[in-house]
Formats: sequence, structure tokens, C-alpha cells
Amino acid sequence: MRRFGTSGDLDSAFWAVSLRERRAADLFFADLVGRPISRRQRHAWPGETEAAWPIEQAPQPAPAPAPPIVPVFPGLDISTWDGKLVWFWRWSNLRFMGFYLAHHAGQTRTTWTDHWHDLQDIGWGLVPFYLPFSDAHINNMATADGTAHGQEAVALARAARLESGAAIYLDIESPVLGAANNAGFTRYINNWFAAVRAGGYTPGTYCSRLDAPRILGAAFRAHRPVLFPFSIARRTRAVWDDARHQLTPPLPTSWDAGTDPTWAVDANTIGSQYDWFNAKRDRKSFTWVSAAGATAGTRDADWDVAKVWNPSHPRVAATVTIASDRLAPHAMRIFTIATDRIEFRDVPAAAAMPAARNLGLGPADIGPTPVATDSGFDAASAAACSRRGSCADVFCQGLDGVIRTIWITDRETFPRHPWPLHPEPARRGSPIAAVCRETDQIDVFYVNREHQLVTQWWHPRALDWERNRRVLAGPLVAGGSNLAAVKRAAGNSPRSQLDVFYVTLDYTRPYAEPTRWNDAWRVVHATWSQAVDWQVQPIAGLDRPAAASGVAAAGDAWGRLNVLVQTRDRRGLRHATRTAMTGSSWQIADGPGPLPALNGVQMWWMTFSLAVFENTLLLVGITNSGAIAWATHTPGVWSGIQLEASRFSTARPLALAHRGGGMLDVIGLTEDGDFAWRTLQVYGDGRVNLLAPASR
Repeated sequence: MRRFGTSGDLDSAFWAVSLRERRAADLFFADLVGRPISRRQRHAWPGETEAAWPIEQAPQPAPAPAPPIVPVFPGLDISTWDGKLVWFWRWSNLRFMGFYLAHHAGQTRTTWTDHWHDLQDIGWGLVPFYLPFSDAHINNMATADGTAHGQEAVALARAARLESGAAIYLDIESPVLGAANNAGFTRYINNWFAAVRAGGYTPGTYCSRLDAPRILGAAFRAHRPVLFPFSIARRTRAVWDDARHQLTPPLPTSWDAGTDPTWAVDANTIGSQYDWFNAKRDRKSFTWVSAAGATAGTRDADWDVAKVWNPSHPRVAATVTIASDRLAPHAMRIFTIATDRIEFRDVPAAAAMPAARNLGLGPADIGPTPVATDSGFDAASAAACSRRGSCADVFCQGLDGVIRTIWITDRETFPRHPWPLHPEPARRGSPIAAVCRETDQIDVFYVNREHQLVTQWWHPRALDWERNRRVLAGPLVAGGSNLAAVKRAAGNSPRSQLDVFYVTLDYTRPYAEPTRWNDAWRVVHATWSQAVDWQVQPIAGLDRPAAASGVAAAGDAWGRLNVLVQTRDRRGLRHATRTAMTGSSWQIADGPGPLPALNGVQMWWMTFSLAVFENTLLLVGITNSGAIAWATHTPGVWSGIQLEASRFSTARPLALAHRGGGMLDVIGLTEDGDFAWRTLQVYGDGRVNLLAPASR
């Protein structure tokens, strides 16, 4: 390689690179030789003074004032299911929507009942509502049986296939807690909360802003409810762009339509119905969108805003990603990306699990300064990798759509910097994947706003992320899908090849034709090697996958590439294999299972991943009941599935990390957003045991 630092190694071609590239090159050389470069060793690049060059940290210009980190996400609430929601998610900036379990007590089904998984696969976050009484009959609540109605809400949630831990919001259509029969309403609400909690769900309420401070108070605190109050001003406040299908979400400090904004900023207030368009308002309707983005009629709607992208799991708005050290593979750097912070754990090999350290970095500290309403992190996905020993690079997204990166090396510890990875915004909630296929080679993958797969890369001979960018032509990435990236060795060569998998949805197919629309879901394989440029195509026979449970992919000890997906009906797993380097066709078979029934309800996988051991391919995931589940595979044979109760949230994927002695750390978050982990012991004969919770 070119040795930076001696004038004889420089020519005019290198003078064209940016100042940031020049500094990065010198910092890379410092990493390579294991010590900082002295001023005598390095060359002063044209246009740069010696005094301007920092040895330890990346350049830090005078920072612009950073907005407070108060994430807000726009949402929608309509009374009945509409197939246009498939296209509306694609073309709008909305992140979540209402989901009605009942419009009155005793109702057994709504138009929403069969669409929980449809909406998740499309990409929508959800707010499940249980409405027992209309506004005209609200006084009946004071004498009704809150326990019975709470149990009814649980039964309806199970019938609609809501996963364990999801929030259910009691819809209270009018202010009730200031009335003369306040005690009756209080008793009903508390009993409803208790029944929902006992049924394995999180209790919440959709209520008037006038009742919100009371429900946040001592009378209801024992049940730890979450709130989604309505707060509607006399005239329209919602800022909706009908041509671009964009809703500008207001900050919580402006949610209140009266004189008491304290409820809005409370941590247990998840969101608010901020406005509505209807026949009685000065703004009557919004414009639907067609599959091609054209106008497709109008309708009324309620406009919502939330502090998280998925109010059905309101306290777990974060994701965990791990960078296992390249030279010390049993050491790892763990990052928890939340909407309002980034936490870091540095775990040496065989060491105890340390407490998290808040890095104190907002989006403006590691990228351009966003506007206030885009000030948070979009923590739906993040990725990390280790490009060399003692290095870790993490990639996350801001609410402004900018993919951001921070890193730690022997000489730099998460430096602040103003530059983004890419020149144009990514898709809201974009999945992110990152691999280091060679020393000092990073490949990052995400989805742009046209729903196409994008790759960017970095290495010492190509230092500018913006220049190293490809949009890969191929099927669009479905809203609920992850990106599974695999690096694989090319024979005895130290170099690698890349494989990326995702679920696609053909958005042009109308939902009104369910069979054709179900056939529109497929698994796509994007592959690259030094000999062949990127090729992107569906895997024949691996049809109708569930996007929200994702794709798991891995090479194995037998030289095969493995892909695992769940069917859209959530009834089983499908397993595709082919010879990693030379195979041209995929072999499709059933995966392990099925999962057993629990309380009369068939279980399914929420998320899952694959880990590779010398004699075993290990599947690990979380079921809708909240159990951790695992199974092993040797060529042609899956073991039975083992399950054990866990504290992991059903809503977030698990992160996996190998450590010595055949052990695998399984790391994730609880429904309350707390960090949690368990360890699996994998033996040479394929047996697997879940170890007791440890101090690590």
C-alpha cells in the first residue's frame, strides 16, 4: 500500500482528495504503525497547516447549537381497514396507525382483526385501541365491570394475534375523572388495567387531555399505564402536505390544546391524537395515494404523533447491536441505540457485563444538525462491526434520514464530526446492516426513500463514504423487512464475498386480491464477488415470507449458505440452502417446528437469527409468547425446538455474540427497555443448554 507521510510517496493525483480524506489517511497510517505520526513523519497536504492537523481526534469544527433530543413520529388513525394503507405507507412519511380491537363492548371482530401481521409486514407501527363505550354512553363506564372488559380486550388481542407484551389502549371518548361519579370511573379503569396486565399485555389508555394528569397520578400508578391522550384545538393545527403525503409532527411541548402541557412531556405519555380532519372541521379530508403515487380519492382521518415509532411497544424504542473484536473474538463492544441516546458497553473476553455508559451524543454531534422535530435517532435498526483489532464502528439513523457513524479505536473514542455517510436521506426506519469482510474494509447496507437497497463502503484506498455508494437495481425492500448481510471466504483467499438478503413486496399488486397480493412477498438475494458485480434476484421457491420476522442468513461449517424465513401465515419456517461458493440453485425445505400452542393459541416466531459453530448451525429467536426458542441443524436434519420463558421483549430482535468454550451470548431488551442477556452452551454433539442467568 502507499505509505502516507513521506513526500516521495505523494503525487498530484492525491492532492485532489478532500481535507477530511487526507486526515483520515494519516490517522489510518497511525493506526497501522501503532503510534501517532509525528510532524516530521507526515507531509503537510496542500492547503493545510501543520497546526491544523489533530493527532488523536477527527477534526471538530465549532459546533452549531444542537436541538434537544425529543424524538417525534407522525401517525394516522382511521376507523376501518383500507387496502390503500399498503401504498400509503410506501409514499407517506407516517410511521404508525391505530388498530381497533373493538368499537363497543361485546364486539367480537372489527375490519382490523385479520390485519395485525399485514400491517407489521408492510412497515406500520400500531396503536391497539379497545373502545367499550361511545361518547354518548360514556357514563355507563362508571357502573360497568372493568375486569370483565379487560379480559375481553385480552381475548380480542389474542384473536387478532397481538404478541405478548403489546400495549392495549382503553379508549375513553370523553373526560370522566372530574365527574361526580369519579370513584366509579376510577374503579373501572383500574380493574381494566389489572386484567390487561394479568393477561400478558401492557395497559394503556386513550383519554382526554383533561384526564391525562389524573391518570398519571397516584390513583393509577400501581398499574404503570401508558397514555395516548387526545388534545384537539378548535381549528386545525396539523401541518399536512397533501401533495407529498407528509405530516410535520409537533414537539410534545405543543401537544396540549389548553393550559396544562405537563401531561405531554411525562415519560409515560407515549403520544397524542393531535388533530383530525372531518366534516365539522375547517380541514375536511386528506388525499389517498395509489400504488403509483397518484391521487386515489379522499377521506377523513385523525392525526397522531408519538415519541416512539411503534406505540404498541412503547417502552422498548431501542435496538442492540454488537461488534465482536476482529482479533479478540470473545471481546465485544455493545451499543444500545435508543431514540434519545446511544449507550455503550466495552466487554473484554471472559469479563463481567459492565454497566452502560451514555455517550452523550445526539444526531447533531455525529452528523449535520437536524431541525428540532428530527432531533432524535430512528432506533428501529442499527449495525456495528470491527474492521481491525480494538476497533468498532457503529451505524445508526437520525430522524432526518441521515445514516450516521461513530467509532472507537486505540486513539479515538467516539469523536464528534459533522459529516454524514451519504448525500441523500434514507427511508424512515430503514434497516441497516454492516460487515467487515476484510481488515479495514467496511460494507454498509440500508434502504433509500425509493425503497431500493443501497451499499456504501470504506477502506484506506477509498476514504470518502459519499463517493463509495451504489444503489442496487432490484425488487424493492418491504417496509417490515430487515437486511441480513453475510461475508464468506473465497477458498484460501483472505478476501471475501458478500451476500445480502431481504423480503420484498410488489407494491403494484392490489390488496383486494389476497392470493395475488400474498404472492407479491418474496425473498431477494443480492450477491457480489470480485469476479462478478452485484446481482439481485428473488430466490425461487422461497415465496410468501413474513417480512416483520425477518430473514436469518449464515454460512456454515459445511460450506453452505443458509437462509431461514417464516411464512406469512406464521405457521412455520422455510429453509433454503446452497453450496456457498459454487452452487447456483437453492434447495428449499421446511425449517424446524412447528412451535407448540400456548393457552390454545399457536405460537409463532417474532424474530430469529442464526449462529455458526464447528458442528452446528444454531437458530435462536423470540416467540410471540416472549419465550426464547432455539433449534440446531446439521446437514439435512433439524432438531426439535426448545423453549424457556425469558424477559426479552417480543418487539425487538436479539443480538448474538460468540465467546469461548462453545458459548453464545444472547442479548436484547425487556419490554420496559432494560438491557438483558442469557447464555447458550453449545456442545460438540449438537446439544444446547440455556445457562442460568449469570453476572456477566
